[in-house]
Amino acid sequence: MSSLVPLQLHVLTLQFRSQARLEVEIAFLQHQLNALRRQVPARSRLTVTDRPTFV
Repeated sequence: MSSLVPLQLHVLTLQFRSQARLEVEIAFLQHQLNALRRQVPARSRLTVTDRPTFV
């Protein structure tokens, strides 16, 4: 029961966030996503000889 109280408070505070704060949060999350995408190596392509193996 005690774990529901912080969740309810969080839901209530979400309604009162300003538009500017939401835009900053979105920009930060987009930057974080782009940084994570740069860290992930590119997917290797399947060659003609690999395709029958997976089919």
